Amino acid sequence: MVMDIKSNLHRNLQLLLVIGLILFLFAMTSCGGPKETTKAPTASESKTPSTKVSSNIPSLDIFLDEFENATLSHNSVTILTYLDKAYKKEQLDVYCNKNTDSFLNKFYSNNQISDGKSTIQYRSITKISRLKFQFQNQYYIVSYRIEAGIKQIEVDFTVFSQLEKGALSYKIYGPVG
Repeated sequence: MVMDIKSNLHRNLQLLLVIGLILFLFAMTSCGGPKETTKAPTASESKTPSTKVSSNIPSLDIFLDEFENATLSHNSVTILTYLDKAYKKEQLDVYCNKNTDSFLNKFYSNNQISDGKSTIQYRSITKISRLKFQFQNQYYIVSYRIEAGIKQIEVDFTVFSQLEKGALSYKIYGPVG
């Protein structure tokens, strides 16, 4: 009986912490709205300066910056670490038969096909621009323009925040199909 009360109290405190965190994040995103920032171009981007929208949540901006850098480095192993595990299992393992290149091509192409191939080949991505940031319910929608040579596409990714081992972390969920 005493153990049940303690475990229920512990669960209620965890739930209260999660609700408080969600309310805090909602308050942070609704105060002032998104703002545009400009990053200093690297040598390879010097002709095309990049602008991106900030979430006004420093930890989320760092997460998205790291994801964008992994995208531009075409490092599939690193890119996959930013994606939600259940999403990868469903889309990469089941739908794409564990073919990482095919999965990432579809991911960055928003599942759009042209001439029998994904619109964007992830190894050819030259620019990824964060265009828009929205908080919806318990997740974020981040809109990107992906460029690969003369091809470009706009795609929305869903970003979930979660508590992992007592720390706030983020994971990306992309297009399905």
